[in-house]
Amino acid sequence: MPPNYALKLMENRENKFTHQTQKDIHERDKSHIIDSYNTACELVNKYDWYEVKCVDKDGNIRTVDDIHEEIYNEVKKYL
Repeated sequence: MPPNYALKLMENRENKFTHQTQKDIHERDKSHIIDSYNTACELVNKYDWYEVKCVDKDGNIRTVDDIHEEIYNEVKKYL
C-alpha cells in the first residue's frame, strides 16, 4: 500500500499487540514505511511478481474482501 495511505490508516489505530495508541518501532518510523514500500515495488519489477494494488484508480483503498478475491483468483491459476 502506498505509504501516504498506510500512514493515514495507522494514524489513530491502536497497537494490535498492546492495544495502546503508542505505535511500534516500525510504525513510528515514516522513513522505514516509505523505504519498505519502495523496496517491495523494486522487487515486484525485478522478479516480475504479481502486484496487488491496494488502492484503486480513483484513489480509494480497496476492501479486504476485494483484495482477497483478486489474490484468490490469481492463486487458483497455479492450483
